[in-house]
Amino acid sequence: MSSNAPSNIGVTDGALLMGTFIASVAFGITLMQTYVYFTAFPNDPRLIHATVWVLLIFDTGHITLAWHMMYHWLILNFDNPEALGIVVWSLNITVILTGLITLIVQSFYARRVFILSNRNWFLTITIIILAIVRLVVGIVNAVKFFQLKYIALFPKACGPIVGLSLGAGTAADVLITASLVYLLRGHKTGFNVLILIPITRISTDTIVNRIVFYTVNTGLLTSVVGIVVIITFVSIPHDMIYFSIYLTLSKLYINALLATLNARRATRGCGVEDSTLSMSLAARVGGTHQSGQFSMNAMHGGKTDTITPVVHVVTTTTTDSRYPPEDNKTDGCTFTDPESSMYIPEV
Repeated sequence: MSSNAPSNIGVTDGALLMGTFIASVAFGITLMQTYVYFTAFPNDPRLIHATVWVLLIFDTGHITLAWHMMYHWLILNFDNPEALGIVVWSLNITVILTGLITLIVQSFYARRVFILSNRNWFLTITIIILAIVRLVVGIVNAVKFFQLKYIALFPKACGPIVGLSLGAGTAADVLITASLVYLLRGHKTGFNVLILIPITRISTDTIVNRIVFYTVNTGLLTSVVGIVVIITFVSIPHDMIYFSIYLTLSKLYINALLATLNARRATRGCGVEDSTLSMSLAARVGGTHQSGQFSMNAMHGGKTDTITPVVHVVTTTTTDSRYPPEDNKTDGCTFTDPESSMYIPEV
């Protein structure tokens, strides 16, 4: 057997096959979440719809190429162990696609940080630079794979740049998660808002806590998996275990983004599904009912004030199974105020 073949065929084959199976399950979750998203939020901005479509196309290509690798190594060359040590072209493309998916998702979150931080360019550009480094170094890795031909030569020849690629991606994840948690928690108000149409009480702190929960969980998951890939690459470089874990990374990024978008359904305290969740909590004592506005009662510190946020009515409608169809004609409400001290964007 050639020295370029994997040292343990069983471990390598098993790890790659298991990683591809897990990635396939995650792809199924991607399809489900994509369907839920387009069903629940048909009126989201075109940019977000386009982003989801592009990610779905990339993810479909990624899982297709992953199974091409399995077919090439485990079916066409089932009796040729040395073939498992030779780079197949689809492996290189999956590396590039993972970098592209990561860049898109992290740029998406960078935009959220930009909005919530009142246009903090330094923080936003830092995240984007880390994401670009992740992509560029990933492309360099793919080119190196082409040049080296044998997988066994890759860890020694490209160890530092692999560490740089994965490290930049993980650093961006941690920075995004920490920034969003800090910024969102800073928007807590302590208000309970009573919406009169329909009659529903919303705790703004509850909404923020839910968003923070989703942010932490999705951000930590991609960060932890990225760190695990680095550890396995350094400690077990020759059995492709690191690559089997790496195959799932792009799926985690996409599902994290889709979970964030779909989580807006859980933050609807008034039963209204709209394309944004933007709240102005500038209380005004003794406010009056004006054209284009709904009066709201806010209870804070045992006192009752009147909140009069600007309401932009969109054309989204929802159906609540608890009421007859004729009672379910409530237009979606988007609370918007560009000068608001609390702004939870649609993305």
